[in-house]
Amino acid sequence: MLPLEEIPSTPLWRGFYAHNRLLRLYLLASHIITRDLLFASKNRSSTLSLGGLAPRRILVCNGAHLGDVVIASSALPVLRSRFPTAEIGFLCGSWAQELVKAHPLVNYVHVADHWVLNRSKLSLTRRIARTVRTSLQSISEIRRLKYDLSIDFYIFYPNLAEIPWAAGVPVRIGYGSGGFGAFFTHCFELPFRLNAHMLDYHGYLLANLGCADEEVKKMRPSLDYLVRPLSQVKAAMNDGESLEPGAYIVLHIGAGDPHKEWPVTNWRTVAAELCGQYKLVFTGRGRRESELIAQVIDGLPNSINLCNRLDLSSFASVVSKARLVIGLDSVAVHIASALGVPSVALWSGIYPSLFKPRFGRCDVIIGSVPCVPCLRGCGERECIRSVSAQTVLARVNRALEATSPDGLAKA
Repeated sequence: MLPLEEIPSTPLWRGFYAHNRLLRLYLLASHIITRDLLFASKNRSSTLSLGGLAPRRILVCNGAHLGDVVIASSALPVLRSRFPTAEIGFLCGSWAQELVKAHPLVNYVHVADHWVLNRSKLSLTRRIARTVRTSLQSISEIRRLKYDLSIDFYIFYPNLAEIPWAAGVPVRIGYGSGGFGAFFTHCFELPFRLNAHMLDYHGYLLANLGCADEEVKKMRPSLDYLVRPLSQVKAAMNDGESLEPGAYIVLHIGAGDPHKEWPVTNWRTVAAELCGQYKLVFTGRGRRESELIAQVIDGLPNSINLCNRLDLSSFASVVSKARLVIGLDSVAVHIASALGVPSVALWSGIYPSLFKPRFGRCDVIIGSVPCVPCLRGCGERECIRSVSAQTVLARVNRALEATSPDGLAKA
């Protein structure tokens, strides 16, 4: 637990969203170098009116994890409404490529895997090499397509500010909170609020582009384009395994950050209680999550392990027909929310309003500890680990009682 006296009142330091002292110094030094020595801001157009733009091509940038990109995709319909004739490209990490490539409003996809955000098992040197390789490839592609406008939605380090700059995009919009603000022609200070959602920060940039307030306010992710009939997911299942819409619960027990995870013994208690009445479907990706699921599912009846057996479209399809999704602060809950599927989620106390689903029927559980919200995080994460299995089961039962098997809310 983070000592109360160490809880900051704001996550910003000199405009940077950073808590680590070395990262703060790095961002400050990089800002000074890019601003004053490399003259990255020599073509800054601070007097250019963003409201009068008429771009032929728009580049949306978010190189973060899949859940972040799900949220950022909410901006695509708003941009289409504001610029109906413009083509839209999306610069993202390879881990989000499948999500973006299938989106009906995206014309082009470019990949840049920043080594900080790359959760693969590659060595540091190979991850850095991949950053350089994918960034150079994206710069070449973006320069060739001659984008008129780029907008980087990520508020943390690392953003992708240097790629549109190097590719010669004339108008580049983003927040300086992630560093390298000198690479933007229009660098905005993050309007931090403790109860703000990430969509509020996206909406602030869109409003400065002249997007209509009503469009910004109703902005939400929609992933219906990923969903296929369950019959087409059959190939991922073993003989004798089948899923009937509304007759199963999805449990996604892993998270990209292990600190966000809940004890396996608690998951085991929840699963043992539910498997007598519902089929349980465990999802996840990677060796570590596969091992966690094996511990939970061992000997339990009525359970299916689909870890590492679903692509993104199949995963979204399975989630879309679930009676309920139980998970953590991870992409599974964001996808459930976007598809209108009820969920129960264990959430950390680190600035909880920022990422928790704003729409849909998501019941977020945060442990009652005095350091919430902490804005920084700690290794113990008592805000998650202090939540009992009985608490989760009570919220799960409440969610199940409130919905019918077809996913509709009961009157």
